[in-house]
Amino acid sequence: MYAQSQHIAQVIARTLALAGGGALIVLIVLTCLSIIGRVFVPLDIGIGPIRGIYDITEIGISAAVFAFLPLAQLRETHARVDLFQWAIPRRINQGLDLLFNLAKHLSPQSGPIGFTWVCRTKSPMARRRLLRRFPFGRAMHWP
Repeated sequence: MYAQSQHIAQVIARTLALAGGGALIVLIVLTCLSIIGRVFVPLDIGIGPIRGIYDITEIGISAAVFAFLPLAQLRETHARVDLFQWAIPRRINQGLDLLFNLAKHLSPQSGPIGFTWVCRTKSPMARRRLLRRFPFGRAMHWP
């Protein structure tokens, strides 16, 4: 059940990320056309800049950023602030990762799809133990 929902979430996240990339390409083309239109304004041939291009660009970029967020969240590649991570023992860091992943898991927005346990060991035995302990998540190697 969780594998199927994880697959569905990945498909949706990838589709949204591709749509965000497409939106960025469209914005690039529109901006280039607007700049070319500004060049032709002095010639008075009826071609000019695109009206509202600043607003279109602002809204389009914000939509593209939000389209990329689900994929970043699923892959845990989003920005993290780790100012004090070096000062906290490894076990407490793992506990904090588990706590925040549980919060993400229990939140109504993500459901059971996004749960991940971060495994900071290279030992396959330790990863298997974690998977037995948390069978609804996936062990992810973190160097």
